[in-house]
Amino acid sequence: MSGKRITLFIFVSMVFVLTTMVKTVLCLPQETGLSHAQYHSTFDDLIQKIEAEQESNTQQALTDSKQALQRAQNSRNNNWLLQAYYETGKAYYLLGYLDSCYYYATQSLALNIPNDTITADIYTRLIILERNYGHYDKAVQMGDKALVLYRKTGDSAGVAEAMLNRANVYRFQGKFKYALNDLFTVLKIYELQHDSSHISRTIGNIGNLYMDIGKPEKAKKYLLEAIKYATFLGYDTRYADPLNNYGALVYDEQKYDSAYFYFDSAKRIYEKTGKPDAIATGYENVGVTQVYLNQKEQGFKNLHHAYRIFDSLNLIKDKVSVLLDMGLAFKKTGNNDSVIYYYLKSYELSKAIGYNYGKKLSLFNLYQTTKNIGNYKSSLKWHELYTKLKDSLESENLQENLQELEAKYQTVKQEKTILELREKELIEKSNRRFLLSLLIVVVSLTIFLMLFFWLKRKKDIEINQQKMLTLKQEKNLAEAQITQKELEAEKLQTDIEFKTRQLAGHALNMIQKNKLLQSISTNIEERLLSPECTEKEAMKQILRVVQQGLNIEKDWDLFKIYFEQINERFFDKLKEINPSLTSNDFRLCALTKLNLSIKEMASVLNISPDSLKNARYRLKKKLHLRSNESLNVFINSL
Repeated sequence: MSGKRITLFIFVSMVFVLTTMVKTVLCLPQETGLSHAQYHSTFDDLIQKIEAEQESNTQQALTDSKQALQRAQNSRNNNWLLQAYYETGKAYYLLGYLDSCYYYATQSLALNIPNDTITADIYTRLIILERNYGHYDKAVQMGDKALVLYRKTGDSAGVAEAMLNRANVYRFQGKFKYALNDLFTVLKIYELQHDSSHISRTIGNIGNLYMDIGKPEKAKKYLLEAIKYATFLGYDTRYADPLNNYGALVYDEQKYDSAYFYFDSAKRIYEKTGKPDAIATGYENVGVTQVYLNQKEQGFKNLHHAYRIFDSLNLIKDKVSVLLDMGLAFKKTGNNDSVIYYYLKSYELSKAIGYNYGKKLSLFNLYQTTKNIGNYKSSLKWHELYTKLKDSLESENLQENLQELEAKYQTVKQEKTILELREKELIEKSNRRFLLSLLIVVVSLTIFLMLFFWLKRKKDIEINQQKMLTLKQEKNLAEAQITQKELEAEKLQTDIEFKTRQLAGHALNMIQKNKLLQSISTNIEERLLSPECTEKEAMKQILRVVQQGLNIEKDWDLFKIYFEQINERFFDKLKEINPSLTSNDFRLCALTKLNLSIKEMASVLNISPDSLKNARYRLKKKLHLRSNESLNVFINSL
């Protein structure tokens, strides 16, 4: 973007922002009989009243929030509007109207008013809302934004709450590692604050997460710790929930005695709290476990009791759950007629309320049961209904998603139209005096911004020049280092070549010396056999000296020094292959490494070519080589 376009964009943006700010300040309240100060005081009192009602009387809080929202819209004060949107959304959230809560949360953020405390709370709420909509990536983004603001304001409790919510999102995504990391961080925060209540809650969440991961032993460890905390603090409900979850773990391990103990303990605590839905859940878990403990009569009695409580509370889905458990219990007894009866009843009840999950599970169990007893006609019927329902549910889910997207699009479209009309109305009510003042402010700001950008550009040029100089210096240094390394490599290569020539020369000298000595030895031996030889004793003495020269070790020691300078660890590698190799074996290997011929090696070793071939054959065996493997290739590879 060119400099002129940037300046024009800044100018237009500043005009719009300053227009909105001045109109907000200068606008007088619409309600008759109230001064500006009185109107402001009344609004603040209303907000305080709403905050006090949010937990105790949420429905009244929602009514008052809508009243505050109307006042804020009439006043056109965006700060008031932010507070009203925030409290209205919170009330809807506490009442369980998540779609409405989502709408007001997004409206609050659209105002773009700097209020870190409220904005952080909204982001924290949006973590849960986006997760419920299945927008997991967006939910994580909301968590990240909330954490930035909470850390900025130093709100450690807010940080912990945001991380707890984000951990639940990671749990739904299957990113258990990230979820555990957040939960353990939250645990550290609460431990530093000595907040035992939240410590117990967090430890329980960690235990539940380990249940999802499929690590029952770790889940047990943390659930037991949560139970200890809750017992110490006297939190009955928090004590009961970990007990119940721990019972589910041991139930899955088919340790029904232990499961019964924990389920029954949880049930007794639920009975003390007086929460009927929790009490019914306790009876249901205890009843199913008793069936597996062959306490069938008492088990069925508890299941029926759970059913009656859920029925009195009109909790239809929970009734379906009990009926499914009763079907499972009768399957344990082998009473297939009762199994089919309860699965049929659960199916009919689910069908009556449109509970698709219950219908799906009931149909599948009916199909399995009738198939197991050989009633293939009924089994086919239930299977067809199950397949049809499954396909229908998949189609409905797709349609619901499309309708949800369309509704959100229409809502956003309507809100955009309202905002455009409101903006147009505000612009029409502006006056010339305000525009003149605004123009002066904008011109001053434009000059300031132009000066700022000019100075920034100048500084950027200086920084770039410094970077170029640094890069040039680094390049020169790198080239010098490369040149130095090349010189070192050349010197090393020269050294190797020199030592190689030394080694080759020494080997050649040994060959020539041995050939000469062998020739002298042969001539002396022939002379000794001749009848004409008169100095046999002297000749034998000379022959012994020649033979000693052929076997001298000094030449070999010098040869070995030169050889090892070029071929490091050559003899060590041979020893690793076979520690029993002799000095003659090492010599033969070294001569082979020099690529000497059979005759040359035989001459150096002062043996015949045939003896050398036999020695090579024995050496191959010692080196564990097969007959088709080349000794020369193997030696040269070391």
